[in-house]
Amino acid sequence: MAGSSSNKNKAPVHDLERQIGELHLALAERDAIIAEHTTTIAEQNEALQAANRYLETLKRMLFGPKSERVAEPAAGQGLLFNEAEADSSSVEAVDAKTPELVKRTKAAHSGRRRPAGEFKRVEIIHELAEEDSACPWCNCQRPKIGEERSEEYEVIPAQLIVK
Repeated sequence: MAGSSSNKNKAPVHDLERQIGELHLALAERDAIIAEHTTTIAEQNEALQAANRYLETLKRMLFGPKSERVAEPAAGQGLLFNEAEADSSSVEAVDAKTPELVKRTKAAHSGRRRPAGEFKRVEIIHELAEEDSACPWCNCQRPKIGEERSEEYEVIPAQLIVK
C-alpha cells in the first residue's frame, strides 16, 4: 500500500509541473504581445505628436498675427524664445534657415466707386403733389426734411444716321 500512495503523489506533481510549464509559455506569449503593442502605441504617439506640431504650425501661419506670418513653416520657430530648452546648435540652425516674410498688399478701395466725373449727369427731382405735401392738421406746406441721392449708369446705344 505504501508503494501505491507514492505513485499517486508523483502523478499529480507531474501534472502540476506540466501545467506550470504551460502557464509560463502562455505568460511569455502574452509578454511578447504586450511588448509589441507597447512599441506600436509608442510609434503611434510619435506620429500623433508630429501631426499635432504640423497642425499648430499651420494654425499659426493661417490665424497668427499678420506681422508673424512666414512663407513656409520653419522647424522649431515657435520655440525660438524658449531659452530653457534651446542650445547653441539649434539657434545656429534656426539662424541659417531664416524664412522670408510674406508681404500682403492691401486691396484698393473696397465697395462701390463713384461714377467717373466725365460722364454727363442728369438730375431728376421727384416733387410731391400739393395734397401729399400738405400737413393733415393745419394744411400748411410741409418742410423739406432730407433727401436721398443715388447714381446709376444708363447705357444709350450709339446712333448712326445716313442721309
